[in-house]
Amino acid sequence: MTTFASLVTSISGLSITGVNTSYAYTPESLGNADLPASFVRLPSGTIGFSPADCLDSQKTRSIELVVCIKAIDLGTAEQNFADTVTMLDSVDTAVGTWAYLPAQNGIAIEYSLSTSGTAPEIVGDSAYYAVIATITGQG
Repeated sequence: MTTFASLVTSISGLSITGVNTSYAYTPESLGNADLPASFVRLPSGTIGFSPADCLDSQKTRSIELVVCIKAIDLGTAEQNFADTVTMLDSVDTAVGTWAYLPAQNGIAIEYSLSTSGTAPEIVGDSAYYAVIATITGQG
């Protein structure tokens, strides 16, 4: 299983269509020129042992990738909805491609995608429409 540091580097370095700025940490604020911007939250992990072989085959590493699209107070509802759905597809493509790369060495990768919906993503003092990918690897 990958280290936390390599997971942060891999996920924060994903090339996502439409993203202007990528951060390997959660930024204190975002400017309009940075948007859409992606960043990762601190990763987490668990470890469990298989009774059959006493190996750490149940080790997992998880991380969230957040893509802030635009400030909540900008644009029309129709355009913001369309922009969020478009970014959802872009994040799905980027994460899905990464998850199935041979470089993952047989590690089982799963991910889920969500949007900020009615609870916007807050960065600094601003609220954003966002797509959030929760990525977990086990192996």
